[in-house]
Amino acid sequence: MTRLTETLLWLCSIPSPIGEEKAICDALAERLRGVGVVRRIGDSLVVKVREGTGGPKVALVGHTDVVRTEHDGPARIEGDRLYGAGAADMK
Repeated sequence: MTRLTETLLWLCSIPSPIGEEKAICDALAERLRGVGVVRRIGDSLVVKVREGTGGPKVALVGHTDVVRTEHDGPARIEGDRLYGAGAADMK
């Protein structure tokens, strides 16, 4: 399993229905502490990447909430597809 796949599976395993983003925000803040300075505004994060890396910078801007559906199940990989709330929408 690639690191990208592991990260997406991790993200999709953290419930974050609309209005209930605290758990995923907490988890992301902790994970991003090693990347740069994390500033939290409610359940939103702003991360200032350390300067001086010499490489280009990329801004990833998105949402972490998902629409609750009746068919949600645990995040999982089946074959070459990953299923879980948010897998096809921002997470």
